[in-house]
Amino acid sequence: MVTLSQLTPEIGKKYKRTNSSLVFDPRKRVEFIPSGNIIFDMISGGGFPRGRITEIFGLEHSGKTALTLLMAAQQQKIGNTGVFIDHELAWHAPYAEKTYHLVQDDKTFSVFQPSCIEEGDLIVDEMEKLDKLDYVIFDSVDAMRPKAALRRSQMDDKAIPGSHAKAMSDMVHKILGFAHRKQCVVIFINQMRSAIITNKYEQAPMTAAGYSPKESFTTTGGHTLRFYASLRMKTEYAEKIVDELGMDSVMGAQEKFGVRKGSLIKIINVKSKIGTPYLKGLSNFVFPTPDNPGGWQRGLDILELLKRRGRVRQQSAKFIYNGLKPEFHEWTSQGKANSEEKFCNSPELLADAEQLLRTLIGQKESYALLESAKINVDFTPEEVDETHYVPASDIPDGGEFQEVVEPSEELSL
Repeated sequence: MVTLSQLTPEIGKKYKRTNSSLVFDPRKRVEFIPSGNIIFDMISGGGFPRGRITEIFGLEHSGKTALTLLMAAQQQKIGNTGVFIDHELAWHAPYAEKTYHLVQDDKTFSVFQPSCIEEGDLIVDEMEKLDKLDYVIFDSVDAMRPKAALRRSQMDDKAIPGSHAKAMSDMVHKILGFAHRKQCVVIFINQMRSAIITNKYEQAPMTAAGYSPKESFTTTGGHTLRFYASLRMKTEYAEKIVDELGMDSVMGAQEKFGVRKGSLIKIINVKSKIGTPYLKGLSNFVFPTPDNPGGWQRGLDILELLKRRGRVRQQSAKFIYNGLKPEFHEWTSQGKANSEEKFCNSPELLADAEQLLRTLIGQKESYALLESAKINVDFTPEEVDETHYVPASDIPDGGEFQEVVEPSEELSL
């Protein structure tokens, strides 16, 4: 009889010519490409995993494509290579360049616009020739239709049922090996549709797109992608960001309830084979305007997380930040809006705040899994006594009572 310890190297040696990675190396660790959005990176465990499939899904205008463009722009800055496969034929170069500083240069970033999933498949075959590839983005699954289905009329009763799901199943199985061989990030952007549920075909609870019994939506392209994805991230619109003193750009007058300038987007880790699932958090996204590129607001995200942990507080009109470096131990500024702008536009201050935030949640110098995050012991009892409540004497007439929100029992950012 042969033991497993004897059989393992024998199998590896025998099949090394056909598959050198047949026997898994236990020292191998999943590497991540940061997305550039600190909320997404903390919730996902580090960003987008190399050699794995990531699915980002949600309703329209919930920041799905915006997250991938931010990641692509960050990777272009450091010279990494990526491809955006635009099945929706909706790529807008001026928007990508203005908001994310992402430029198609054919050296670090290229955009292809196939008309069907078969053409996308051929592009993947050609990408096998590349010496280096860091990420591939497919936008979107719903637009990745097979040629046979596109040839038929939308009104044709003879349309082949399940053809889209079958084509996606074949594509996902192919991409699995491609991602593993290239050790690149593969991202599928998917949309959500109202679920057509009858008693005959009703799914059991916790099997819809967001794994919630109350979920009335599902994702397109069949179930293969959700099964093989190592990471599934859901984006949801949470609430609007309003400029109370803003002027309407068209009407030229101040709106009664302020001008909407952005959205708070909820990011949820629905499935993870590489970390802790069901973590969630809110991220700020500002719409681009002629005088403001907009995009994800990293500074505001960091600021909000530190407020929730008592490291940033406001006493009357005074803004106080307790940082790591000596010069930031008691950094103060006057005025809420003015202080937030200073905080977000100071690279040194923002770097100190990000390092503090990583330390508080147990990530230290690099993004690590949140399995050991010290969510409920972020500050000492002494700090709680000093910073949890704002004295009533410091609140001006008509001012709001501001309370530092304690972290919830859920592992929520």
